[in-house]
Amino acid sequence: GKKDGVPLIWEATYGDGKFVVDNFGMCNKAFRGFYAASLSLFNPVYLYPVINGSTFYLDDFPSQIPEGNSEYIQRDYHTTIRDFYINIWWPDMMNLSDKYGIKYTGLAIECYDDAIDGTTDADPDTATFLNFGNMLLRKGGELGYHGYNHQPLCLSNKDYKGIYDYKTWQNREAMVKAFSHLIDLCDELFPDTPMSVYVPPSNLLSEEGRQMLLDNFDEIKTLSGIYLPDDVLDFALLQEFDVDENGVVDQPRIISGCDIDDFMTIGALSELNLHYVNDHFTHPDDALDPERGAELGWKELRNRFEGYLQWLYTAAPNIRNFTGSELSAAVQRFVAVAGETHIGIEGQGTHVARQGVDAVGHAVGRCPLLQSLDKLWKQVYGRNLCIGMAGQRERGRARAAPYVGYPGTVGQVGEKRERPKCTGFAAGTLAVGR
Repeated sequence: GKKDGVPLIWEATYGDGKFVVDNFGMCNKAFRGFYAASLSLFNPVYLYPVINGSTFYLDDFPSQIPEGNSEYIQRDYHTTIRDFYINIWWPDMMNLSDKYGIKYTGLAIECYDDAIDGTTDADPDTATFLNFGNMLLRKGGELGYHGYNHQPLCLSNKDYKGIYDYKTWQNREAMVKAFSHLIDLCDELFPDTPMSVYVPPSNLLSEEGRQMLLDNFDEIKTLSGIYLPDDVLDFALLQEFDVDENGVVDQPRIISGCDIDDFMTIGALSELNLHYVNDHFTHPDDALDPERGAELGWKELRNRFEGYLQWLYTAAPNIRNFTGSELSAAVQRFVAVAGETHIGIEGQGTHVARQGVDAVGHAVGRCPLLQSLDKLWKQVYGRNLCIGMAGQRERGRARAAPYVGYPGTVGQVGEKRERPKCTGFAAGTLAVGR
């Protein structure tokens, strides 16, 4: 690594071939992008599909503002939580939106009671909902659903193992009634405003809760959970960037919070290499919770969050800022073109295999874009392109599976590197690097 001078990834020619060594010994999901990007070192040109999108979620926003005071808000600002949200936190978040072109997706929650029997007696502060929601929409943002309350859509067969003190819902009908109440509230306050994204509280969603949403609420077009596994709870909504059989987009969030630690930075860098995507979420009450960095104070949390934004848009200056539903549209295009994922020079192509995945077939003749690239490649190099398609079976069906990354972006976290010139194509989001 950086301190001892040992490279994380290195390459060496050997005769007519080449070795590429990933020298970090980590094989979990957070490091996929580093392995994927390493493959791009084998060929002078690499063509592959990417998502090319960045989105930022505000969980629990708009929502009821907590009453009273916070130790850290009082310490730094001598004001109430309500005044902090309205006069400090939200103006700061809007300023960052203006500066970096962020289009927030706010996830509405009606109340924080613990009713799990379908009772909907909440009396939401609709004036605050309207104020925050309309300002977010005027900034080009979007609203989605988080829940009637903050009780995950799970029945009594789920055990929170002492990690959370949530309750479980009495039955499916109670979940339907409560969620319907949230939708009715949003329809009343924000008429004619499309809302299609659902993010479960604490990223927890049972299979029964998922099926309840799909069976009863056609509004839901995107389910957004988490990308990296939860080592303790097996019913966190763990996802790949994908489209389900029923057409609902799975769009996992990758990192969270304002205090981005080293592991999250690794995950963010890895996903820029693999999918060229940033998917982040934070909460208004991060500034109140010591486990999310509140002791640092909001000023320091804000500065650290902006530090991540500066890193992101320096590392990926051409990444597209999206709302949640716009990113889902990019995921749909990505899945549609993800068959053509492996490009090499004919006769020098690199065969890549892993469990359930093999490079097979030629696809130049089936794609006008690839036909044009093939013609150009012949003119420059006098050889044909070799196109591979990755296929695997997942959840009982065949699907295309990308396994390459963003060329030339591998490097140590925080290291500035000159990147090869790349061209992105919005339709189908293909990128070509040299």
